[in-house]
Amino acid sequence: MSNNLSNQSANEITLVLGISFIKKRLSIILISTLIIFTISLIYAIIQPNIYRSSGIYEIANSGETSSPIETQGLSSIAGAVGVSLGKPSSNKADLIIETVKSKGFLQHLINIDGVLPDLYAVSSYDPESASINYDPSIFLNNKWAGNQVPSIHEVHKIYEKSLSIRRDNGDGFIYMTFQHQSPYFAKYFLSTVVSELNLTMRQKAAAESSNSIQFLTDEFTKTNWLEIRNSISSLLQDHFQTKMLANVREEYALKPIESPFVEEEKYSPSRLSIILWWSIAGFLLMTMIVFSIEAYAHQSKSRSSE
Repeated sequence: MSNNLSNQSANEITLVLGISFIKKRLSIILISTLIIFTISLIYAIIQPNIYRSSGIYEIANSGETSSPIETQGLSSIAGAVGVSLGKPSSNKADLIIETVKSKGFLQHLINIDGVLPDLYAVSSYDPESASINYDPSIFLNNKWAGNQVPSIHEVHKIYEKSLSIRRDNGDGFIYMTFQHQSPYFAKYFLSTVVSELNLTMRQKAAAESSNSIQFLTDEFTKTNWLEIRNSISSLLQDHFQTKMLANVREEYALKPIESPFVEEEKYSPSRLSIILWWSIAGFLLMTMIVFSIEAYAHQSKSRSSE
């Protein structure tokens, strides 16, 4: 029985024994940690500075004030010919967010001169000249390498990573941010997103209202029912108001509360954090590896001596 107890005691790894394992291989741990520190330092240095431009926006009232009762009276007629009678204002934020995220809206943006290369082919940014340097394997001498223009799917992946848009449930405002190596392009692009969103939604609302007005005017002349004429008159008034706002209000979808600015300080990376956490993780990982190897060797030696 005493032999069993002595064998069990020999197989146990105490705190003192564990510390001795680490001390035995401390030089390996420190050298490995130093190598990881050096790698993390090089990695942190070569990472480009990223600047983030941000804006806060209020959802503008589009003038869609049709009552549910009046809209319901003609919904079947309007729906039969594809005329929109307006959406509840509570859905407008979702419409704005999904429009901004869509590939169709991105396609509209990259058709603007200079946007696609700055968004997709950027290699570095020169703060002294405030100019963007392009990756020569992608974009060289104002031409796409091999005439291979990136597809909308490839550009959309970068667009999704760089642009953030959300609605705060507390205040109801829309918060947008855009990240880029150039602080000037970050500000320009975010401002362009908002202005082009307002423009496209203005044009869409004006076109839909014109179609609705034409349809409702035709229906008004066809019917003699007083109730339907009153409903049509009310709907016509709403669509005339929507068309008027779409034609005269530039900030049709979003009104800025805080417009984007050119940021002076980088948003990322945090080079000190990269070096610190990589070094700590490397030290702990190497300590665990050394401890496991030494513990396995100790137990194997104890079993062989039984």
